Amino acid sequence: MVMRKIGIPAIILLILTAGFSNISFSQSESNLDGKILLRKELAGHVLIHTSGWGLGFRKAKHISGYRKWFYEGEIVSFKDKKEVKMQNPFNNGKSYVFGKLNYVYNLRLGAGFQKEIHGKPYWGGVQIKYLYSIGASVAFLRPYYLYVYKIQKDMPSVLVEQTYNDTLSLDLIYGRGSLLSGFDKLKVSPGAYGRFALNFEFGKNDKRIIALEAGATFDCYFIPVAIMANNTNKRFFFNLYLALQYGKRYN
Repeated sequence: MVMRKIGIPAIILLILTAGFSNISFSQSESNLDGKILLRKELAGHVLIHTSGWGLGFRKAKHISGYRKWFYEGEIVSFKDKKEVKMQNPFNNGKSYVFGKLNYVYNLRLGAGFQKEIHGKPYWGGVQIKYLYSIGASVAFLRPYYLYVYKIQKDMPSVLVEQTYNDTLSLDLIYGRGSLLSGFDKLKVSPGAYGRFALNFEFGKNDKRIIALEAGATFDCYFIPVAIMANNTNKRFFFNLYLALQYGKRYN
C-alpha cells in the first residue's frame, strides 16, 4: 500500500529532476533550419494525478520559433487520501466508501505560455519544453449515496437511498448507491488554478504531437470543498500529474 501511494509522485518528481538536470537553457536557432514552422497546435490528453484522473485539451499558437501562447481546458476527479472501499460481509452488495460525502469533479479553463528549451534534430529525438498557465477552476460536488436497509416495525426491511450521516450503522449499509443519483443536487465552488510542467515530445513527424508531460497544479476555492465526513473541508489542492498528449500541428 505504501508503494502504491507514493508511486505517482515519485515517478513525476524523477522525470522533472532528470529533465532539469539534462537541459541546457541556451538554445540555437539551428533546429529550425530546413523546417517549415507550423504555427498552430491542437492536442488532447489523458492524465493521472495524485488525487485522481482526468481529460483535457490544449490549443496553441506560436509567437516565435520557440515560444507560444495556449488556451487549455481540463476536467479531473478529486479523491481524498482517506477513502477506503468496504463491503458488507453479510450480503453481495456493491463496495462503497464509508464516510464519503461527495464526488468532486474539477473544471479548469485557462491560458498559458510555453517555451522550447531543447529542440529535436531533423532525424527525431526528444523535444523538451517548459510551460505554465493560470485560469479559472470550478469544483462540482455531487452527493455520494448509499443503499441502506430501513428497519420497519412488524414489516420486512426495505432498501432506501440516502447520504452518509454520523448515526449510520455499518451493519445497515448494503452498498454504494446509483451512479446516477445526486445530479439534481450539484453544488459549485468557484476558484482559480496555476500549473507548471515539463513537456517531452517524441518522434520526428513535426505535424504530429505525441508527448509526455509531468508537472504540478495548484487549485484554490472560495468555498471549502467537502469530500469526506469528519475531515477538514479543503480550499487548497496541490497535485502532481503525469499526462499523455496526442495532437497535430497546422497552419
